[in-house]
Amino acid sequence: MKPSDRSQDDTSPISFAVRATPRLPLALLAAAVFFASGVAHAGGCPGGKQGPTPFEPVTESSGDIKVHEYQRLDLGAERMAAEGHVLRARTISFGPGAVVQLHSHDNRPETAMMKHGTVTVFETNCQVSYPMREGVVYQSGIGDDHWVSNDTEETAVMLVVDILDTTE
Repeated sequence: MKPSDRSQDDTSPISFAVRATPRLPLALLAAAVFFASGVAHAGGCPGGKQGPTPFEPVTESSGDIKVHEYQRLDLGAERMAAEGHVLRARTISFGPGAVVQLHSHDNRPETAMMKHGTVTVFETNCQVSYPMREGVVYQSGIGDDHWVSNDTEETAVMLVVDILDTTE
């Protein structure tokens, strides 16, 4: 089945083999897969629910949170010459009950996909919390401030590709 043959609500996985080479590092490969995966529907604040959050933001992370960085690509050395920025690929594991504190994506746009499990997202500009579910692609950028909790009994794992300003 070609991606164009799939419905927008179809979130079944797509399998393919790609090999990273010195000209196509893992971080760039991961970003290409994410941005080309328009076949998965986007997550985020449900329609009609935008507005100030009624929830008290969490300002301290807690619980078992593990971050594994796979690759960084220096964007200053690429054609776009974005000095002081890297494209980073990593996984974040959230143990049961773990909470990641309120943080901003104003200077760190990201595309993320849940590989395993579910976490709950609380956005400062969303009136409800919502689940970030396995296989769904999410994006955060300018104006996106949120915190995340794992309210389940299993570890949740998220694959994240972001652009990091290394001068901050």
